[in-house]
Amino acid sequence: AIKAARDRVGPDGAVMFDAHSAVPAATLIQLASRLQPYDVLFIEEPAVPGNIEVFKRLKEQIRIPLATGERDRTIWGVLPYLQERCIDILQPDCCHTGGISQMKKIATLAEAWFVPIAPHCTATFLGIAASLHVVSSIPLFLIHEFYPQNAGFNAPGITRMAYELDKDGYIGLPPGPGLGVEVDEKLLDEQAAKPQTYRWP
Repeated sequence: AIKAARDRVGPDGAVMFDAHSAVPAATLIQLASRLQPYDVLFIEEPAVPGNIEVFKRLKEQIRIPLATGERDRTIWGVLPYLQERCIDILQPDCCHTGGISQMKKIATLAEAWFVPIAPHCTATFLGIAASLHVVSSIPLFLIHEFYPQNAGFNAPGITRMAYELDKDGYIGLPPGPGLGVEVDEKLLDEQAAKPQTYRWP
């Protein structure tokens, strides 16, 4: 799959591998050596947060940059990665960390260690816009996750965010007041008044 992704985007495209904290350390070390020829930008979530020794072991053995942070919530959660120099990229999520202020604090802390930010962002338009505003105000920004058509987060018609993604994958800040997100309050009230039903998988 990694070779297919590299072939698809060409030598200038970005290819990442998400281990999703699900690959045992020894296996990930072996896998990373096989991924190296494909110029992977980073391996995401190489281990479950909480055991810094595992991250240190992975950093010692793997030559591909390591990224993590989407499950960490505060500056105190990310500080051990920086102090132990066992991560190359931080991936805070604006919606998980406590919003713009906490994400900005994490970015500033990371800057002290020259660690760039690549935000995790499977969010609503409000979350996407907030995160984009943070990365537009920091010096060490690498890449941003972006799923504008995610209907699970963006219910059709309730919120709108104007944006333009150019052919190279670059995007500017949403235009308009505030975060640049419009909310159809009438439709939101109608949806809120409907009885909610839940279907378990």
